[in-house]
Amino acid sequence: MNLPANAYVYEFLYRGQPAGSASAPEYHVIAAVPGTDAFGNSTTAYSAPMTPDQAVAQGLTLPALIAGINTALTAEIASLQAQIAALNTGIDTATAAPA
Repeated sequence: MNLPANAYVYEFLYRGQPAGSASAPEYHVIAAVPGTDAFGNSTTAYSAPMTPDQAVAQGLTLPALIAGINTALTAEIASLQAQIAALNTGIDTATAAPA
């Protein structure tokens, strides 16, 4: 499966090794591609689990995967922090208003 531009990482599983191990860490990646079926319904196609070599062949190197995960999680954290701030402002406004 050659990944189109709108593909995204659906699953990333990392299997580490203990310090001093002769074995390299392993991982697998499953990519997802959103689409629309013949009836106009949203669909998602998933790749088979890709080994590290298969993922690299698709441009999904380990550094790129980690950077993408970090970027997505940082954005999610910022969004959640903004929601918390808005809720706290609402609470402060509600508790300060006379009944």
